[in-house]
This record gives sequence, structure tokens and C-alpha cells, in this order.
Amino acid sequence: MIIKPKVVLGISLVLSMSGLASSSQQHGVADAKNVSALIFSQGNQDNDLQLDKLLHDLRLGNESERVAARTTLLDLSHKSSATRESLIKELLKTVKVPIKSVEFMRDPARYLEWKETTTLLGLLRAVEAIDALIECLDCNNGVFRLSADVFPATKAIIEIGDKSIPKLSQVIKRGSQLKRYLAVVALSQIGGDEAKAVLERAQQIEKDKEMALTISRLLANWTNSNKRK
Repeated sequence: MIIKPKVVLGISLVLSMSGLASSSQQHGVADAKNVSALIFSQGNQDNDLQLDKLLHDLRLGNESERVAARTTLLDLSHKSSATRESLIKELLKTVKVPIKSVEFMRDPARYLEWKETTTLLGLLRAVEAIDALIECLDCNNGVFRLSADVFPATKAIIEIGDKSIPKLSQVIKRGSQLKRYLAVVALSQIGGDEAKAVLERAQQIEKDKEMALTISRLLANWTNSNKRK
């Protein structure tokens, strides 16, 4: 019986990724790099199969599987522009949220799936996702703190960086109070002259006293070193 390369790759990938579930997170990341090497030794003909498996683990796997899948997907995207494009298209299908945070409070598993997808889009600096992320800038699972850390889409927008600035500028003008606050915080963490200029213009016309004070404090503490690389 002749075993086709695609079958071999599929079995190898499944076995490799399954092994990650029983290992520690540190070992999972190391093993993920081995999976990445295996994939590229086989060529590009099985990208769909590879992405399906890795995306499944990213969205629905246990912690070590998610970490390993994220690491491998990032590695693959850096080595192949075609894989990166396909990956982002698939991630965009998951990142859109019809009823936003309400859905996440009802379904924690859906929130985790969305959070992992959103995080990866940020790490990929996927400008294609900016509109979807801006729409869900204030989405989370009901936890409320005035920190970008509990709002995954805001964190992803900060990772994307300068390309997000025009959309963040629009949010400051027309968004809800929370989204406006998060946009201001995101701009301060993105840093740089362009982001600073947006906040300076916003400060001049801001009518809400608390928002104006927030912007003023961020600008007062601004340094040239806070520009994201």
C-alpha cells in the first residue's frame, strides 16, 4: 500500500499536536516549532489541512494546545505570505461578534475562542482586522476595569500600532464613553508623533471634563520612548 504524503503529513501533524496536550506550556511551545519545521519540509500543498487543525486547537484546545497553535501559526505566517493571508481570512470569520459582550457573558467558550483569535490578529499586526477590532473595542466577558488589559480588541489594536490611528481618531469623536476612553488609552500606548497629535487635537475640543482630564494626564506623561516598535 502506498501512503500519500498528504496522509502522512495529516497523521504527523495530529500526533504532534496531540502530544502537546499532555506536556507543559513551555514544552508545548518548543514542540510547536518542531511541528512548524515538519510542515515546511512537506511544502505548501497541505496548507488547508494544517490551518484547520491549528485553528481548531487555537479556538477549542486546552491551554497548552492554544499556546502551541498560536506559536506555530505565527511562525508559519512569517515564513509564507500566502499562509498569512489565508490565516487572517479564517480568523476574521471568528472575530466578528453579532451581539458583542452579551454573547460572551452567555457563552464563556465563545469568548475564549474570540479572545484567542483577537490576540493572534494583534500579534500578526493584521491591518485587515482593524475595522472589526474597532467595532468591538469595548468587548469582553463582563469584567470591568479601566484598563486595556481586560479588553482584547483594544490590546490587539495597540499591537497593530500606527495603522490603527485614523480609526481610533474617529472613535474619539463619535464613540461611546467607554470606547472613547479605550481609544485614548490605545493611542497613548501606541505612542509616536502621530498619536500624540491626535490626542492634542482631541484635548482642544473635548467637552467632557473627565475625558479631557484623562487626555491631559496622558499627554503630561508623554515621552518619546513610548513609541511602539
